[in-house]
Order: sequence, then structure tokens, then C-alpha cells
Amino acid sequence: MLAIMRREFKAYFTSPIGYIVVAAFYLMSGIFYSQLVAYGYADMRNLFGSMYTVIMFLIPVLTMRLMSEDKKIKTDQILLTSPVTITGIVLGKYFAALLVYLIATLATVVQCVVVCRSRVGRALHQLYRNAAAGRDLHRDRNVHLLAD
Repeated sequence: MLAIMRREFKAYFTSPIGYIVVAAFYLMSGIFYSQLVAYGYADMRNLFGSMYTVIMFLIPVLTMRLMSEDKKIKTDQILLTSPVTITGIVLGKYFAALLVYLIATLATVVQCVVVCRSRVGRALHQLYRNAAAGRDLHRDRNVHLLAD
């Protein structure tokens, strides 16, 4: 499975498709982030909401070639007769696509850190942390009530 993942990951970046997907994700993320900064918002919900639409189009670009490329270059028979299970093949291809997607999402992590370091972002982060604590306390209370 690890060998298949490495092979597929290398295939993403030996062809232009990996670079195109990552560049498109960075471009759209940067556009949405610049609008967020230009209007002075520290709330990242709009950025993530907009990025779902972008992801909806980029994920199929990443995954559609996984099995069809093997059929096209006739390596599917070699892969299917290798001592790897079908589950291992599928998981190796899935993790390669997931790794490319995670590389693309690193830009949003940097953007979140920058927003959280700003003055407005710290106040909003505190608000979110308090809301999460309240949610956890409410959940714990409900669990306690169900246990009694």
C-alpha cells in the first residue's frame, strides 16, 4: 500500500495535474483571503464556506485519474496481479490523493494563524474557545443526565 501511495503521489507531480490543483487551490484561497482582509473581517467562516465550492470542483480533478490512468497505460493488470490486495490498492491511491489535498490546504492553516494573531482575531478566538467550552459543558451535563 505504501509503495502504491508513493507511486501515485509521484505521478501527481510528474504530470501537471498536481501542480494545477495546488495552484488553483492557492489562487482561490488567496482571493477569498484577500477579500476577508480587505474588509477587516476576522471570521474565517466565509473563507471556508467559499472554499467548499472550490473543493467541490478540485477533488474530482484529483481523483478521476486514479484508476483510469492505470487502464490507459495498461498497468492495471500488473497492479491487480501483484501481491497487494484490492483494499491496499484503493487505500494507497486514496492516501496519495489525500496527501496532495492536504498540501493544498496548508495555505488555509497559515491564513488562520495570521488571522488568529491579529487583535480582532484573538478576541474572536477567545469567543470561539468560550463557545466550545460551553458546548462541552452542555454535552457533559447531558451525558451525566443520561448516566443517572
